[in-house]
Amino acid sequence: MKGFFLLSSLFIFSQFSFSQNIDSLVNITIEKAEALRIEDQNYDQAIKTLEELLEVIVALDTAVERIKLAPIYHKIGVNYYMKGDMDNALKNNSKALEIREIKLGANHIDVIRGYFNRGSVLRRMQDYGNAKNDITKAIALMEKLIESKQSNDVPRLMRMYTEMYKINSFLKDNKTALVYWELVFNYYSLDESQSMSRIADLYNAKGIIYNDEKNYDLAIVNYLNSIDSYSRLMNSESEIEIGSVIHNLANSEQASGQFDSSKKHYLKAIDVFKKNQNSNNNLDIQQRLGNTYTDLTNLCSKTKEWTQGIEYFNQALKYTTSGWGTFHHPRVAEIYRNRTKISLGQNLYHEALEFNQKSLHALLPDFKTDDPFVAVNLKQQAVKNKNSFLETIAQKAEIFAAIYEQEGRKDQKYLEAAFQNYLTIDTVIIQIRQSYEAQGSQFELIEQRYPIYEKAISTALELFEKTGKGKYLEAAYHFAAKNKAMVLLAGMQEEQAKAWSSIPQELREQEKNLKRSIFQLESKIYEQADQEADPVLRDSLFALRREYQKLIIDFESAYPDYYDLKYRFDQTISVAAIQQQLPRGSCMLEYFVGDASIFVFVITQSGFDYVKFDKPQQFEERCLAFRQKMERPGNGTVSVSDNYQLFQWLVKSPLEKAEKREEIHHLIFLPDGPLLQLSFDVLVLDNTSTTPHYLLKDYAISYAYSNRLLFGYSAKKRARHTFAGFGLEYDDYTLADLATYVDNPLASLPLSRALGHLEFSDDEINEIAWLLHGDAWINQNATREAFLQNAGDYAILHLATHGVLNERYPMNSALIFTRQNDSTAYFLRAADLYGLALNADMAVLSACNTGTGLVERGEGVRSLARAFSAAGCPSLIASLWNASDKSTKEILVDFYKNLKKGQTKAEAMRRAKLTYLENAPPTYQAPYYWSHLNVIGESGPLEVLNVPLWRKYWYVLAVVLAVSGGLFYRKTGKQAA
Repeated sequence: MKGFFLLSSLFIFSQFSFSQNIDSLVNITIEKAEALRIEDQNYDQAIKTLEELLEVIVALDTAVERIKLAPIYHKIGVNYYMKGDMDNALKNNSKALEIREIKLGANHIDVIRGYFNRGSVLRRMQDYGNAKNDITKAIALMEKLIESKQSNDVPRLMRMYTEMYKINSFLKDNKTALVYWELVFNYYSLDESQSMSRIADLYNAKGIIYNDEKNYDLAIVNYLNSIDSYSRLMNSESEIEIGSVIHNLANSEQASGQFDSSKKHYLKAIDVFKKNQNSNNNLDIQQRLGNTYTDLTNLCSKTKEWTQGIEYFNQALKYTTSGWGTFHHPRVAEIYRNRTKISLGQNLYHEALEFNQKSLHALLPDFKTDDPFVAVNLKQQAVKNKNSFLETIAQKAEIFAAIYEQEGRKDQKYLEAAFQNYLTIDTVIIQIRQSYEAQGSQFELIEQRYPIYEKAISTALELFEKTGKGKYLEAAYHFAAKNKAMVLLAGMQEEQAKAWSSIPQELREQEKNLKRSIFQLESKIYEQADQEADPVLRDSLFALRREYQKLIIDFESAYPDYYDLKYRFDQTISVAAIQQQLPRGSCMLEYFVGDASIFVFVITQSGFDYVKFDKPQQFEERCLAFRQKMERPGNGTVSVSDNYQLFQWLVKSPLEKAEKREEIHHLIFLPDGPLLQLSFDVLVLDNTSTTPHYLLKDYAISYAYSNRLLFGYSAKKRARHTFAGFGLEYDDYTLADLATYVDNPLASLPLSRALGHLEFSDDEINEIAWLLHGDAWINQNATREAFLQNAGDYAILHLATHGVLNERYPMNSALIFTRQNDSTAYFLRAADLYGLALNADMAVLSACNTGTGLVERGEGVRSLARAFSAAGCPSLIASLWNASDKSTKEILVDFYKNLKKGQTKAEAMRRAKLTYLENAPPTYQAPYYWSHLNVIGESGPLEVLNVPLWRKYWYVLAVVLAVSGGLFYRKTGKQAA
C-alpha cells in the first residue's frame, strides 16, 4: 500500500510543475484523510495516510518550503487529538504552529488556529496554565480580525470562548468561567436545533462549575439538562458523552453523601463506555473509563469498602496509563491520592505515604526521589497543575501528622515534615490566587483552603511547644495573619504597581475609565438581579471586560516593572517589626476561627504569645445572636452573662498573658469569621455587677482588617486641605425616589432610619467643620459629584448620610447624596471607590452599616469601609449597624474635640463614648446607641490637626470677615429642602 501511494504521488509530480505538484499532492491527501476522519472516524488510517505523505516529500530530497508541511502536521495533530493521543497531538500541532508563525506572522488565521489547537490539547493534558496562555493569544488575535472586518468567523471565536470557560473551570476560577459560559450559551441558544450538541456540552460544563462551588442541587439540574439534550441526537458519539455526564452526576451525588445512587451511576457510565468502545476511539474510551474508576476508588474510601476500592484502583491505573500512554499525568496523580485515602482509612499510614509519593512522581517527572521527607523545591520543579499538586502535598502533610500521632507524638521528624509541606502549600495557594482573574474565585479559594491553614497553625504550634523555638510560633502567626484581607491587599498592590511603574499616565487613565465603566454596567445588571438581565447589557459588559483584560495583558508584557510589582510575592511583616511599631501599652489580638479550634495571637511591644481553645458548640450562632441583641434599640442592655461568656472565650486569657509583661491601655483587634460583626466594646469584665463593666471603660479599642494594613501602608501625597464634610437632612424629592429602592435587589436590608429625614446630620457636619476650620457641603450642595471632585484634596473626609447595605452584591452598597434634576446618580457605590486615589488620613462614615456587609471567610467583611481602605484611607470610622442620628452626632463631635487635644483615635473614641454614657438617659444607654462606631486601621493621633499658630490667627481674621457678610468656610449653612 505504501509503495503504491509513493508511485501514485510520483506520477502526479510528473504531470505538473514542482510547486503545483506539492500543493496538489497535499490537498488531495488531506481531503482523503479528512474523509477517513469525518465519515469513517478512522483516525489511525487518516494518520497513516498523512504520515506517508510526509515520507514521500522527504524521499524526494528536494528543497520544499516548510510552510507546505504545516497543514500536514496540523491535520495529523487533529487526528491524534480525536483519537485521544495527546502527546502526539501536541507534538504535531506545535510543529505546524512553529512553521506558520515564522512564515505567516502572528495575525494570520492559520497561526490563530494553531494556538487554539495547541491550547485545546494542553487543556486535555491538564496543563492548564500553558493552555490558558495559548487560548488567550488565539482569542485576542481572533477578536482583532473580527473587529477590523478581516474575518466574520464568529463561530470560531465561540469555540475559543468555549475552550476558555473549560480551562478556567478546571483552574477553579469559576467566576471567570461563568462569564465565558454565558456568552457562549447565549450564542448557541439562538438556534438550538443546529447547536444541540454544543448546548448539551454547555449544560454539562455548568454542572461541573456548580459542583466545584458545592452547589450540588444546581449541578445535578444542569447534568440532567445535558443528558436530555444529548438524548435528542441519538448517535454513538452522543451516547458516549451521556456516559461522561452520568459520571459527573455521580460525582455530585458522592459529594453530597448520596453514596448508593452515586455508585449506581458510576457503574452505568462504565457500561456506556464499554458498549461504545471500538478501535478508533480506544484511547479516548480508556481515558473515560480511567476517570470513572478513579472516582469509584474515592467513593469506596468513604464507604469503607477497602477491598472493592483496591480493585477499582487497579482498573483506574490500568485504563488511565494506557489511555494517556504515560505514568506522568495529573489523572494518575489523582488515582494514587484516592488509593492513599484507602490506606489512611485503614490506619496504614506508612503505606499511605508510599502511594502519596507515587502521586507526586506522576505530577513531577523530574522529581525522582522515593524519600517522602525530601521537600519539593518549587524554584527547581515546574509544577504545571498546581491544584492537583496542592491536593497531593496537603495529603502528605496530613499523613505525616497522622504518623506522629500514631507513634505517640514522640518522633519530631514527622511533625517537622508536615510543617515543611504546609510552607510549600502556602506558597502554591498564593500562586494559584494570583493566577485568578475573578475576585469571586479568589474568595472561594480562600474559603476552600481555610481548613488547611487551621492544620498548619496547629502543626507549627505543636512544634513550638516541643522545641521552644520562636520561629515556629511566628510561622503559626503568619499562617493565621496572611489570610486576612488577601484579595483587598492584592488589589491595592496592583494599584501601587500601576502608580509606581513606567506605564504612561494616559494609559493609566484609560485603565481607570475602563474599570469605572465596568463597575457602572455591573451595577445596572445587579439591579436587574431578580429579572432576566438585558442581553445587550451582558454583551456590553463582556466586551468591556475583554477590553480591560487585553489592556492588562499589554501592561504586563510591555512594562516588566509593572509585572514584577503586581506579582511580587506576598510580603509578611515580622513580629519584631510589629513590636517596633506598636506603642507601649498597646496589645494586638489576632484571631483565627477554624472548624475545630480558635487561635488568638497576642503581640505587645515586649511580648509575643498565643492562646488556643476548642471552638465552642454553635459558636457562629451564639455570636450572631449576640450581635442581633446589640443592633436592636428595644432590647436595653445586653445580657451580662452573654457578654461575659464571650469575654472569657475571646479576651480574658490573651489579655492576662499580655498584662503579665506590661500595663495595657489599648486593644487592637484583628477579628475573623463571626467576630467580624461584633463590637468588642460591650464585652464585660465580670458578671457579678448589675451595672455592666464594659471592656471600653478600661481600654481604648480599635480594629484592623490585616496587620499589613496597620503597618504596611506606603507614603502618599499630602492632602492640600484639612477637613471636608458632606451631610444632609434629605429633602422629600430625594427621599421619594430613594423609597423606590426598598424592595429592589439594590438593598438587601431595610434602609436606615426608615428612609426619613436626618435631623442632625447637617448640624454634625457644620459643627465639626467649624471646630476644625474645615469645609462643608450640606443639603443641596452635598452631591455625589461634589464628593468625587473634591475628596482627593482633603486629609479628613466625613460623610453623614443614609447608607444602603447590599449583602448580595457588596459593590452596590452605597452612601446616598442629594438628588438633583431627576438624576439617579446620587448613590456613591462601593464600586465607585475602588480605583480612586484618596489622600485622606481618615474617613469617617457616619451612616448606617458602613462597617458591615458580606463576610468572606479569611478575607473579611466586604463593606463600604473596606472600599475606602482600598482607595487609600489608612484610618476609618465606620458603623456596624443602623446608626442613631442624634447619638452618632454627639459621639463624633466629642471624638473630634478629643482628637484636637492630641489623643489617639482609639482613645478619642473611647472618651467620646464614655462621655455619651455618662450623660445619656438610661433608655439611650443600650449598646445600639453608642457601640456601633468602630475605629478601623491606623489608630494613632491625627497629625493634621496640630494646627500652627499662624493658621489660628488667620482663622480669627476669617471670622471677622464672616461677621461682615463673608463666608468663613467655603461651603456652609443649611440649604432649603
